[in-house]
Amino acid sequence: MMPKRIFAAILIIAAVSCHAQEHVVDHGAWVSGFWHVTADETKSSLGEIIEFRPDGTVVLWDSSCNSQNVPEEISYHIDHGGVYVTNHLPGKDHASFSLHPSQDRGKLILTWPDTGTNATLTRMPGKGCTEEQRDPPLDRSSDLDLSFIAKQYNVPHCEVSVPLTRREVLLTAERYGDTHTEDRPEWKAMVKAIRTGDQLRQVICLKTGQHGMAAGDIFYGLFRDGKMVAEMHTVIIN
Repeated sequence: MMPKRIFAAILIIAAVSCHAQEHVVDHGAWVSGFWHVTADETKSSLGEIIEFRPDGTVVLWDSSCNSQNVPEEISYHIDHGGVYVTNHLPGKDHASFSLHPSQDRGKLILTWPDTGTNATLTRMPGKGCTEEQRDPPLDRSSDLDLSFIAKQYNVPHCEVSVPLTRREVLLTAERYGDTHTEDRPEWKAMVKAIRTGDQLRQVICLKTGQHGMAAGDIFYGLFRDGKMVAEMHTVIIN
């Protein structure tokens, strides 16, 4: 599961904030839907998702479309043009953080309360976190020897997805915030190198990093006869 950076930010704010003031409720139809992090100065939240629902509730999703809360725990409203997200977590003070839209409302800017750095969210294409939007399943039965890859990236072990089509790689990379995968030299070289019998797979090499959050790489590998012969990196975690 991917690190819950946005969810963690809410907990941090709740721990240091006082009770939020009451606001006139405005749920702003323009913000309703799924937004995902496409840029982050810390690279720690790429691909994470916020769903703003028309009833004023919020669902946070990790980049694999796993929900992180029930809708009643977090709400949002519009105030002075900004989107204010408020937690209602048991045992926590109600506290808000804000996202500020670009002039054309095509982007939302979130400033992390713990670092002061910014992340940019854009509206997700398609239907958001539906079943077909989930990450490819892991290949638990794979007989691939991934120990060399794990050693290369200094993690205890790596996992791989089931074999993917080229289109599935592009769609998955886009959900992680890489909207120009087809233009990447690594992708072009990988496609050119494909031979009959080769397999494209997502490779997940993560370990526990600072503050207990996941760290490492999620990338795509071209496998031939059980060995990875090419790779393309799109996400580096922490």
